[in-house]
Amino acid sequence: MTSPKIARWAMVTIANAEVEAISDPPGYFATVPVCRGAWACGSTREAAIHELEEALADWAEVPTNREPAHPYLSWAD
Repeated sequence: MTSPKIARWAMVTIANAEVEAISDPPGYFATVPVCRGAWACGSTREAAIHELEEALADWAEVPTNREPAHPYLSWAD
């Protein structure tokens, strides 16, 4: 279960999403460039963004060796 802090962060971060149409398979690819490795696809633009919001929440919960750890989450306290 995603913490409220991470859910808030993901919801705000999604405003920086870049979405592009793809042709094979047809649909949309969404990512937030500052969140390397977090991406999603969907059959519609809205579906890709929804999937990306969930992917961002998962991305934020995965421990990494980034220093400082998850700097983009600091404002959500």
